[in-house]
Formats: sequence, structure tokens, C-alpha cells
Amino acid sequence: MMKTLLIALLLCLSACQMSGQKTDESMQAEFPTIAANIEALYANLVFGTATDPGFKISDICTDRFLSRLAEANDYDTEGYATWLLRSGMQDGDDTPSEVLSVTPGEGNTVVVRWSDMGHQGSTTLTMTRADGTWKIDGATVPEGYKPL
Repeated sequence: MMKTLLIALLLCLSACQMSGQKTDESMQAEFPTIAANIEALYANLVFGTATDPGFKISDICTDRFLSRLAEANDYDTEGYATWLLRSGMQDGDDTPSEVLSVTPGEGNTVVVRWSDMGHQGSTTLTMTRADGTWKIDGATVPEGYKPL
């Protein structure tokens, strides 16, 4: 559990380090693609409400962020702790989980508002330019998150 808490803190600190900086103009110009990629991430891996065989998390996340998600995954050996990007609640009111909005934030961040089985919250993703495209390089842990 301490390892999970440490990883969660590192994810938060990574996202916070860019705070206060102006969002890059190229990120603003490419935001429709960025938002679509983030929605695909949530649908395919975070909430599991879609199955796109062409979806690859490595296309939208940096290697550094993928390593952090892999390290935080205590459940199986070949996966990512994408549950860190949602509420962490075990039960809800059976409302289907969905992304409510994806909006640009300050300092090259993206704010994802979601409903997770009726629990509403948000995750802030830190973006960076890598391999010629904008990729997720960090994330905050949603307020009230309770690691398992």
C-alpha cells in the first residue's frame, strides 16, 4: 500500500510541476485530437466501456508515465494502473461511467471531468510534446481517492 501511495504522490507532483505556465499554442491548435485521444483512453482502459483493437496507450502516453502506471499496478503483471485516473470507488449507483468533458488547463494540462458509476470528479493530466505529438506525462490523483 505504501508503494501505491508513493506512486500516487509522484503522479500528482509530476502534474503540478507545470502549474502556472501558459499553455503551448501548438497544444491549443491540436486540442481536438488530444481530447479525442483522452476520451479513447478512458473508454478503452480506464472505464472499459469500449473495445477498440487499434487503441494503443503507448500512442498517447510517454514512456515515463507508462512506467509509473506499470509500477503502480499491483493486480497483474502486464498492465497499467489506469484505475488511478478515476474515482477509486468500488460501488456506485450503476450509472454507466463516462467522460463528461475534456478541457485545456493551465501550463499544458488537460482537465478530464468524469462520472464513475455515479461518482463525479476530475483528473488533471500533464501533457508534453514527445515523438512529434502531445502525450500524457503525468496525472493528479482525484480528490478523495482511496487506494485499495
